[in-house]
Amino acid sequence: MISFKLILFIFVYGIIHVNGICDSQTGPVGSIECSSNDDFTKKQWNTCLTNNYIQRHSQGRQKCADGNNYCTYACMPEAYYVEAGDVVDTCACNDSLIPPVSSLPTECFSPDGSNCDWYKSCLERKYSCEGTSTEYLLIYTKIFCNLFIKYKNVFTDRALRWIDDGRKCLQMALVQFVRPFINGTCQAIDDAASDAFKSCNLQPYPQQGSICDITRRDWLRAFWMMKFEYNISISTAAYVWLQKALETFYECQNDPQVNDFGHVYQEFKLTMDLIQTSWNNQINLNKDQFDQIAIDITHRIAKFLNASPEQWGWYGYGVTLAQQRSNTVYKQMTIVLLVADLSGIVNNTLIPPVNITNIKFNELIEKFKNALIKGDLLIQNDNGTFYASQMGHCMDMKCHATIENISAPPYGSKNDARRIVIKNNNHIHSNWSLISQRVNAQINNKA
Repeated sequence: MISFKLILFIFVYGIIHVNGICDSQTGPVGSIECSSNDDFTKKQWNTCLTNNYIQRHSQGRQKCADGNNYCTYACMPEAYYVEAGDVVDTCACNDSLIPPVSSLPTECFSPDGSNCDWYKSCLERKYSCEGTSTEYLLIYTKIFCNLFIKYKNVFTDRALRWIDDGRKCLQMALVQFVRPFINGTCQAIDDAASDAFKSCNLQPYPQQGSICDITRRDWLRAFWMMKFEYNISISTAAYVWLQKALETFYECQNDPQVNDFGHVYQEFKLTMDLIQTSWNNQINLNKDQFDQIAIDITHRIAKFLNASPEQWGWYGYGVTLAQQRSNTVYKQMTIVLLVADLSGIVNNTLIPPVNITNIKFNELIEKFKNALIKGDLLIQNDNGTFYASQMGHCMDMKCHATIENISAPPYGSKNDARRIVIKNNNHIHSNWSLISQRVNAQINNKA
């Protein structure tokens, strides 16, 4: 089966005329026929869909003729973004075949992207992806989609355009999988979303809203509102899509100062000594694995500081290629740790501080710093022991530079008096065992 990676259309409008099964004014949506299409070598399945769906899915490059409300959309352009040439087996048909029928409701086949229940009512009814990476994709898409509904009153118009266009774009990228002639896989769904994710955030059709157009205030609200919707007990692997959103936002910003909202949000660069790990130190973990470790460490620190997840937001991600030999005998890894006052982020008065003092937030940050200075931040879990040895306050959004750098006592200097942070905490689930299995498998394969 052809890869689901997007193949760019030639920028011309394709005019689609109504075929026999599809009435230009009444549809019905989802009806299927086998017919020929210009510029293709074989007949293929064609589905009766709304003009709105076809234009949005093709990003304005195809539309129904004469302003019709309905017309047929061929399988190859919809599933493979190909407008001419050969027809793959998935799409190919002949007159002897009976058009396939789906048990899904009609509203599944030509959505406008605004129904956040579409994922559960349609996509998840056809594909059971629980326990796979696609489960985490579906968690993110539903959270992101519902931002427009649940928190509409706190965003600017520009941010609402980005959220609305972005959520519709992501849904459009996955609708093809509910077609009865496409028997996809959970991995194919995940791949299709990955291919579309960046463009859906940067330039979603009709390009009225982009993540690059929103203010930093709107971004802080969107990010922390989404983070809050994740269950604290969920696997750390689930945050991969939230991390993708963060990295996409970073791509289009001019790296403003982090402390412009310092009374409700701060970033830190944290150096962790790798006291003991279950993976081979010679094997580099990939970016997703680094991020999972960073999130787990961050959540455990928050738990140690008694920082209520209802009031305080904590998040972390790994800095790639940041394992190095320290002045001690231990290797190190670096994570960027984000802390937010959630009520302050959502509050309509969120503005850069002008003589604003957030006493409780400042107390939490000081408690965090003091714990490191005392050498109390020793994190132990199923996959190793990590000691927070250094920390700096980030000056810019990507934490290229830090100030107020502080250090902990060398590991071991406190002997048995050292405190353990959330040892084997049952309320925080991570993929430590899975990480260990994957890395050990890499070692065995190389052996």
